[in-house]
Amino acid sequence: MKNKVYVKIKGLHTAMAPSDDEEQDEALEVINVGNYKVVNGKEYIKYDDIIEGESEVCSNLIKIEKDWVEVTKKGAVVAHLSFRKGEKTMTAYETPFGNLYLGIFARDIDIKHTEDEIKVHIEYSMELNYEMISDCAVDIEISSTGKFEL
Repeated sequence: MKNKVYVKIKGLHTAMAPSDDEEQDEALEVINVGNYKVVNGKEYIKYDDIIEGESEVCSNLIKIEKDWVEVTKKGAVVAHLSFRKGEKTMTAYETPFGNLYLGIFARDIDIKHTEDEIKVHIEYSMELNYEMISDCAVDIEISSTGKFEL
């Protein structure tokens, strides 16, 4: 894997609408350019993005180990998300609109490597105030070629 990489993040959140008890799907897909390095057997991918409606850059760091993933955000949004299969983790999620305390339960994590690519698939549930608010799935692709599957 080269130092310069392309990072594609595609996510789907299925949330219950509080007023009508219907599920609402929210999809997201972004592609950014970042840097890749390996330190002590751990893979680090760093990239910047801008949160819609904000002028401050958000610095993102994805850390991948054998069977778990951490995402750290600093800037307009501040958070440290940890995904470990079968475990629930808690995190403070600070946004320009206010702070949240979230619980994350990672049901499944799949990490695949090739010479020029890393693919990560995570399925998880998210809680707010100890109540489940959404089921989520995120796919993270890191590519040194910039070619992604459609």
